[in-house]
Order: sequence, then structure tokens, then C-alpha cells
Amino acid sequence: MEGRKHSDLFLPSQEFARYLYHDAPPYDQALYSLVSDHACQFRADGLKLAMSPKVEFEEMSSPAFLLAFVNAIAKMIRAKTILEIGTFIGHSTMHFARMVGEKGHVTTLEVFRDFAEIARRNFSENGYADRITLIEGDASASLVKLPKRSFDLVFIDGNKQSYLDYARSAEELITDKGVIIVDDVFFHGDALNSAPSTEKGLGCKRLLAHYRNSTRFEHLLIPLRNGMLLLMKRQ
Repeated sequence: MEGRKHSDLFLPSQEFARYLYHDAPPYDQALYSLVSDHACQFRADGLKLAMSPKVEFEEMSSPAFLLAFVNAIAKMIRAKTILEIGTFIGHSTMHFARMVGEKGHVTTLEVFRDFAEIARRNFSENGYADRITLIEGDASASLVKLPKRSFDLVFIDGNKQSYLDYARSAEELITDKGVIIVDDVFFHGDALNSAPSTEKGLGCKRLLAHYRNSTRFEHLLIPLRNGMLLLMKRQ
């Protein structure tokens, strides 16, 4: 430990965290398998899913370990209402419905009609149609029509260029105990650049800069997957 810095111990894939590993599978694969095994109840194989012919499932869906993390937050705050921005085919949406229970409700926003149609089919096929409201159309326009202070948890995983607008709208929508979770905020490292090379990376960088010194919200930036930002109202 002598001479080591916190930055050397930051990620579970760094040398200090794995120097005792010696089994046959590559360390990263063994680590992923272990984490995923502890989140098996959130895997896709527990649902009947119609897939998109345009986009691979794992390219846009939330992995089981990320959903397990969201579930932990939802249970801690006893969430009964969840708002999701970015439905895709509804896989995470249905897990959110499980998190809030039979008396809870999930509202989800999706701009693309083909994804929305597949998601509705999946909700119906899996018995969640009455516990989920899907609003089709531009999220920015939909957000201003939602009732204020009505969601215990907001999960943002939509248009990265609009992340800051989405989060600021979500500020007015969450309850006093509410939490906002913004996914993919590193955008493959582009948000860490002094000058991001993509509009999506720039959108994420704006979001992170805005909340760095927020006086209204406690915030936690987590290096989970592609980066995740947690926002909680200051009490």
C-alpha cells in the first residue's frame, strides 16, 4: 500500500484490485459474471420480450447489475412512482414496475414510435399494461405536462444533448424524498474531454458542470458502466 494513491485504487479492474486473481477466465469477464449473478432477478430472460429489428438489445438496454442498483435506491426511498425518460422496448420499464409493486406506477417517455409500439406489446404480454403509462413524443414537450412533485424516482437515459434540460425539468417533478438518476453521463469518455467531440458528450459535460456546485441538490457521480449521476434534494 505504501506510495499508492486513491486514484490507483479507484476501479475494480485496476492492478491493485486484481493482483491476486489467477483463474482461467479473463478478470474482466469473471468480475462481470460475479456482479451479474448477484443481479440475476433483473435479467431479460425473466420476461417475454419482442425485440427491435433495428437495434441490438444489449446496445440500448440497461444491464441487470445497473437495474439492481436502481432497485436498491428505489427500496431505500420506498419509491411508489417512477418516471423513465427513454423507454426503448420496455425492458427496464417493466423492472421498474416490479420495483414499485402492484400499488405503484411507472410513467415512461419514448420519442420513437417503433420502439413505443414494441414496448406496449411487451407490457401487455407480460401483464404490466395497467401499471405503466407510456407517453409517445418528444420528452421535453412531455415533461412540462406532467404533474409536479409526483415522482419518487426519475431515471434519465434519453437524448444526451438534452440531459441538462431533462434534469432541470425533473427537479420540479420529484417528491421531497425523490432521487434523479442520470445514466451514461461519461458518454464513452467524451464528457471528460476539455472540448467534447460530439454533441452528446457536450450535453453530458454541461449536465455535470451544472450540478458540480449545486446548492439545491446533493450529488454523487458514480463510475458505474458509462457513468451515472445521482441527484437528491438538499434537506
